[in-house]
Amino acid sequence: MLEVPDELPPLAQPVALALYRIAQEAIDNARRHAGARRIAVALATAGAEIMIGVTDDGAGFDPAQVRAKGHGLAGLALRVRLLGGRLEIDSARGRGTRIEARVPLQPAG
Repeated sequence: MLEVPDELPPLAQPVALALYRIAQEAIDNARRHAGARRIAVALATAGAEIMIGVTDDGAGFDPAQVRAKGHGLAGLALRVRLLGGRLEIDSARGRGTRIEARVPLQPAG
């Protein structure tokens, strides 16, 4: 399922790329590691921020066990922080995963 507003404001290239990579990584993880059958992607704006959320019905995991270094979710967290945003991961074994990133529409600088 894909939920996108009818209109989006213009996005700076680093923001657009980050949103794409977040969706790509979350979908790939759900498909390859979680055995998800359903994946929902939502994009929305709120004030000066844009939010992307990816939810799946897969196996879930313990977010506290995610490696602090390397690729995957740790890389997404770094990408979001570099843009001045925040990443939230809600998951538990047996109940799927929700990843939500909020970043400024325009990066600081």
